[in-house]
Amino acid sequence: MLQGGESRCEAVEAAQFLLFNIFIPSGYLIQIMIIGILKLELFLPVPNSLKAKRAILKKVINRLRNTFNISVSELDYQDLWQRSVIGVSIIGSEKRYLNGVMDKVVDFVETVDDVQLLNYSLEFI
Repeated sequence: MLQGGESRCEAVEAAQFLLFNIFIPSGYLIQIMIIGILKLELFLPVPNSLKAKRAILKKVINRLRNTFNISVSELDYQDLWQRSVIGVSIIGSEKRYLNGVMDKVVDFVETVDDVQLLNYSLEFI
């Protein structure tokens, strides 16, 4: 229920804060869940069809899932042969650990032969 003068966005942020954090009786805040979100913009120079693109992406996505135990999905440019945006997410309790895993994911994608990393963005909730 929205309070007087509170926007829907503010209400959602407040609910997320309460969901992902707890207060202990002494007044300290303990964060119990952190979500890492990584967006990878890729260029694929090799494929000459959507079928070839899907084969390359499937290989990359499966290797990411198996190597890092993360959630991965293609997010954008599904109808273009040589472009893709992949989303990666991970949940944990330590931001430093999650940041390290995401750095390793970026490093891994940069080493894949059939894929060029154009840009990436990392966010923690």
